[in-house]
Amino acid sequence: MGETELEGRTASPLLRLLRLPNLLTVPGDPVAGFLLACAGHAPAAAPLACAAASSLALYAFGLILNDLADRETDARERPERPLPAGEIAPTPAWLAAGAALLAGLGCAACAGRAALAVAAALAAAVALYDLALKRCRGLGVAAMGLCRGLSLLLGAVAARPELAVRPDAAAAPALVAAAGLALYVMAFSAVARRE
Repeated sequence: MGETELEGRTASPLLRLLRLPNLLTVPGDPVAGFLLACAGHAPAAAPLACAAASSLALYAFGLILNDLADRETDARERPERPLPAGEIAPTPAWLAAGAALLAGLGCAACAGRAALAVAAALAAAVALYDLALKRCRGLGVAAMGLCRGLSLLLGAVAARPELAVRPDAAAAPALVAAAGLALYVMAFSAVARRE
């Protein structure tokens, strides 16, 4: 076994399954949405923390679900990953995915019903992408973009729950940013798939 392989295996299999460095990029979307929605309003720290934690947990849910759905492909192409390497069995991985999903929805619920509704839509989009759409060229990139847009929107409705039912002019920056992020990720993903 080479030195780089040994270094990769020093982290716990669960942390490698979660691709820990990637998790650091996740809170930026709900934080941006929260700050955009708070323009002109006094921000509250608790809903922001709940939205960021929800987004992190739902991202973890998606990573685990992705690897569970790709076990056969990973066994051929990425056998060093924790599931095909046998370091984590499928049943504990499914349990971890379920726990991450419940944690994500629970954190969102702490930010209010509007945040919970957006988090539920995000979880559904993640599951659809991982289990069905990622191999469909157009639908896969659309689902990926939708996930990022919903993550930003999660922060916005955590800041101002009324935006979910009565968007006003003050909501425009957050809504435009969510749509823009979704479109950017769709375009970037479409280009990346061609390479």
